[in-house]
Amino acid sequence: MWLNVKNSKGMLDKKDRIFKFGKYKGCYIKDIIINDTQYITWTMKNISWFWYSKEEVELYKKQLKLNKKPKNQYELIMESIKREKENEQGLH
Repeated sequence: MWLNVKNSKGMLDKKDRIFKFGKYKGCYIKDIIINDTQYITWTMKNISWFWYSKEEVELYKKQLKLNKKPKNQYELIMESIKREKENEQGLH
């Protein structure tokens, strides 16, 4: 599900910038920051001529904090095993 960045009136700001290149050509930069931080990170590392505004960078930093990397299956299994062991120890 894609989220769109809107102002307090529920509208996209006219000042919002749009990507003019790449797979998100024509999309609002803020929307991509919210929905695909990996792409933003890639552009920061690989496209030296492109810059982000201070506001966009701040939004990106907030999104990185919100988008903690999901745990993979191995991590979930290991946590489950750890909880089971803790529960067993608590019962004895």
